[in-house]
Amino acid sequence: MCKRKQDNAGDIVHYKVRYVAKGYAQKYSIDYKKTTAPTARLESFQTILHIAAAHGWDIQQINVKTAFLHSILPEDETAYLEQPQGFEEPGKDSWVMKLMKSIYRLKQAGRIWNQTFDDAVTGWGFQRMDSD
Repeated sequence: MCKRKQDNAGDIVHYKVRYVAKGYAQKYSIDYKKTTAPTARLESFQTILHIAAAHGWDIQQINVKTAFLHSILPEDETAYLEQPQGFEEPGKDSWVMKLMKSIYRLKQAGRIWNQTFDDAVTGWGFQRMDSD
């Protein structure tokens, strides 16, 4: 996926390139088994914000733009991709690449990121709320 980033005058400032999977070509039970990832309930956020306000705590939010790229694919969800057009290795044009980490547009990317994040957070001593 290629994009041209422009400034306010419409001049191209830089090019952004991202390699993404053809998620629409994935087949259930062949390429992936599960896609669901848990989400927090609104009531949980409200409770946390209420507790923080009552104690005068500082609340911060972060956005990790490349979050899905940090998730390691489990062995049972191995994915393969064709070489990018124009970047084929000479003499190995029909070879494919085995993904070691998740990339954008994989159907299971959200669930795998959630597993990675949950493992890290529980490793720090946090616990998931029973209501979520």
